[in-house]
Order: sequence, then C-alpha cells, then structure tokens
Amino acid sequence: MQKKSVIIVVLIAVLLVALVVGIVIARSGKTAEPTVTPAPTATEEPAATEEPVATEEPQATEAPEETAEPAEGKDLLARIQERGTLIVGTEGVWEPWTFHDPDWESKDLETGELTGYDIEIARRIAKHIGVEVEFKEAEWSGLLDGIKAERWDIVCNGVGYTPDRAENYNFSDPYIYSTKYLIVRSDNDTITSLEDVAGLTSANSPSSTYAMLAEEYGATVVYTDAFQDCVQQLQQKRVDFTINSKGSYESYMAAHPDAEIKVAAVLPGDPVAFPVDNTEDTATFLAAVNETIAEMREDGSLSELCLYFHGEDRTSEMPEE
Repeated sequence: MQKKSVIIVVLIAVLLVALVVGIVIARSGKTAEPTVTPAPTATEEPAATEEPVATEEPQATEAPEETAEPAEGKDLLARIQERGTLIVGTEGVWEPWTFHDPDWESKDLETGELTGYDIEIARRIAKHIGVEVEFKEAEWSGLLDGIKAERWDIVCNGVGYTPDRAENYNFSDPYIYSTKYLIVRSDNDTITSLEDVAGLTSANSPSSTYAMLAEEYGATVVYTDAFQDCVQQLQQKRVDFTINSKGSYESYMAAHPDAEIKVAAVLPGDPVAFPVDNTEDTATFLAAVNETIAEMREDGSLSELCLYFHGEDRTSEMPEE
C-alpha cells in the first residue's frame, strides 16, 4: 500500500513536470515568429542614363543690327518717323485756315473732313517725311501750350510770327503773309483807326496777336474762340469791335453776305509760320518743314492753295494795303 502511494506520487510529479514543460513549449510555440522582412531587393542600379544627345549648340545669333536708340534719346523728327504719325494741333473752326466744310469738294477730302490752308500744308509735310498725319483739335488758348506739353508736334493754325512768341517757340519759314482788319458794326462811324479804340471793348481769342494789339491800344478784350463768335458778340453789341485776319473776314462774308459788319481800317499783318518747341531736338524736323514749304513754293502748290483766300496769292511778301 505504501509502495503504491509512492508510485502515485512519482507519477503525479512526472505529470506535473510534463505539464509545466508542455506549457512552456506551448507558450514558446505561440510567440509570433518574427516577421522576416525580406532583404530589400537590391534595387537595380539605374541604368546609366544615356548620354543626352548632344544638342547642337545654338548658333550664335548674328548680332542684330544696331537698333535705334530709345525714342526718348531721339530728336523730334526721328520720334515722329518711328511713331509713323505727325500729330498736328489745330482749332478746326477758323476758316480759311482750319475748318470743317460739309460742302467742300476736293479729290483728297471726304465730305465734312477737316480742311483749310494750313491743314493741306500739314498733309504735305507729313507726306514729305513719310508718315501719316493726325489732327487734334483744341481751342486756340491751348494750342501753343500743347506743344510744350508734347500733346502735338506742331501747330498748323495760321499762327503769326512775333518776336515775343519766338522767345518760346522755334518757327518755320513764313509760308504766307496776313493782313489784319479792324471790324465794326455797319452803323458804327466813330471807329476808323486803332487810335479810336481806347476804353472800348473787343472780342478776340486770348493770347492772339489780335487781342494783344487791341490791348496795346487801350481796349478791353472779351475772350472768345472762333471768328464767328467774335462777330456774334459784335452784332449783339456786347463789344465795340474785333480785329481779325482779312481771310477770315472774307470767308465769313462769303457765307453770310447780309452780316451787318464792315471793315473800319486795314492794319499791317504778320508773317505766318509754323511753331514747334524751342529745343535743340526740333532742328531736323523744322528743316524738313522748311523743305516742304520751299518745294510747295517752287511747284506752285503753295499759291494754288490760296483758293482758300478766294484766289488772292499772299505767299510771296508782306502785302501793302
């Protein structure tokens, strides 16, 4: 009996040992096998990129022909030719120098297009220097200032040359000579000369030679724009007289033969010329303008254009009247 007990104890001990060993082995078997990270596949060495096909070295482009220096470094003539347009300042309301006439017939003009003695010469100047022409219309009071402000290259508007103006502008050669008229109402017999205008009023464009002459003789000037405005002021008895060009008076009377105005006195006129800025860079352009005037004088077209002055040729010298 005692012997069986010993055997049982031994068996139990063996079983316990086996159980412990089994547990250990079981636990050991449950541990996740370490994930064998596959050895990184040896990335194939990138195939040596093929030598780029040698692009032909760009052939040295021929040095461009020297381009003209920037516009701001050029003189006026070069700037005009580069732009391709001659820009002209003008009133467009002062017949016969510059005006719109819907009935004007000319092979070169469309109905109602800007025309006039100065306008046609401006077209010829543009043609002479090989460019188009663009007219910009403005009131007389701003025309000369527009040159200084570079709004246009030249003024074509029957501008009389005076020493005072020559201090601020360079002038072309004279291309026509004007005569001034002292104009009054038809019923006025008291004004017969400039000596009679002191203390009276005149209608004229500001800064015009006509306004300056009236002020020089003691008159007060009421400023207006176009010649027809001066006449209107005169006929409405708002002013006593006006001074203006013979051509403007004759053109107005041709269109308004019943206008109650008359010429009280004929006054010395001015040589008429084209003003540009008085800077050194205008010299070549002014020379081209003078060449155009000389050509037109030689081929007779300067005189032919005097049809705007009812055919009276006033291009050769200061008229004596």
